[in-house]
Amino acid sequence: MGFSFAETMAGWLETTDGQRHSFHLRLDVRAASTWTHLRDGRAELRGVAHAPPFTRAADATGAIWIRPIGQRLIRYEVSFPADDGRILTFRGQKNIRWRAARRTLTELDGELTDERGDEVAVCHLAFDLRRDWLSFARSFHRTA
Repeated sequence: MGFSFAETMAGWLETTDGQRHSFHLRLDVRAASTWTHLRDGRAELRGVAHAPPFTRAADATGAIWIRPIGQRLIRYEVSFPADDGRILTFRGQKNIRWRAARRTLTELDGELTDERGDEVAVCHLAFDLRRDWLSFARSFHRTA
């Protein structure tokens, strides 16, 4: 028995030439086994990345590591194709501090790299508690 949920985060990315653009990830997370997830914290994700100027909308895949208690982190690794054919990867991590739980559980800083590992942008995303909390909570399901 596993679980699934959906999460949307929006913010900005700043390219290496200093231009700032909107950045939006809509992710569906699925852990096939709750037991396996409890052991390593890893779950698969699929979704859509909106990352101008690289792509207006692209299918995204990757993984999330959810370790809020022992390691106090939630790490994301999301890859998607750019319009020019490159594969870009967003990597970010929420470092959870319980005294600042609201901010550290909802804000995500990271970087966007190309397939060679070269940084193409720095990024900031946030989960909008007011707008998205209810749909986020309703998205949680047990899976077979």
